[in-house]
Amino acid sequence: MNLNGRICAEGLLVFGIGGLAVTYVIAPVVDNLVGRVSEKFLKMVCIAVMAVFFWIWFIRRYIRIQAKG
Repeated sequence: MNLNGRICAEGLLVFGIGGLAVTYVIAPVVDNLVGRVSEKFLKMVCIAVMAVFFWIWFIRRYIRIQAKG
């Protein structure tokens, strides 16, 4: 259903309900889980994720692999 051809009501409702679910259900659960993990482990995970992102950036920036197709 479109409102004057500009707003899709179904998309609006799904996006709104999904946002509420993330805010009130998923985020508190994740926060509780992260709160149980030691700070040292979280730092190691953050460093590992940063290293992966840096490696991917480096490969894409400086080593341009030509894809066939």
